[in-house]
Amino acid sequence: MADMLATNTGGQFNDLTDCYIRIGDFKMYMYTMPDISDSHNATYNTQNGTGRSLPTYTFSYGGDRTISWTIHFYADSQKRLLWNLDMLRVLESLTYPRTETRNMPFVPPQIVKLKCGEVLGSYEICAIVESYSVKFPVDVPWSLPGYLNQGKSYIPYKFDVDLSMKAVYDSGTLPGSERIIIDGN
Repeated sequence: MADMLATNTGGQFNDLTDCYIRIGDFKMYMYTMPDISDSHNATYNTQNGTGRSLPTYTFSYGGDRTISWTIHFYADSQKRLLWNLDMLRVLESLTYPRTETRNMPFVPPQIVKLKCGEVLGSYEICAIVESYSVKFPVDVPWSLPGYLNQGKSYIPYKFDVDLSMKAVYDSGTLPGSERIIIDGN
């Protein structure tokens, strides 16, 4: 099965309590396993030496840690259908500046915290959302006008949202190789 679903005996989705995206105090629990990829690179300088057949490589700096997280939204009820739409709007908002101003023209988007078991490490990863992408498939059922009794219609019962994020750290918590080996983040 491509997607891991957590359901109860009645067929309703259960939240995976150790797999979530936290936005402020709100946790968006996954109820299907997301597709996650995690990448990081290191940059090396080359030093040529007289009489050497190969250059010497010296570590210069580490690059961005990029995390891709694909959320699979399914609806098992009208309530879940509306929840999925609300969560899509929350995810979309993470790429826009906030309007709560304190003598500033804008406030940057929220920083999120990511956790999915031990996949990304033993504790939450702070990240910024660089982009999202959603495609609404036409090969699945959609809600019809009037079905939801809330003026909302044409919501697919399944869609995916792809998030591209960069891990961020304050200068006191930058990871080193020893910490990555022990904690994973």
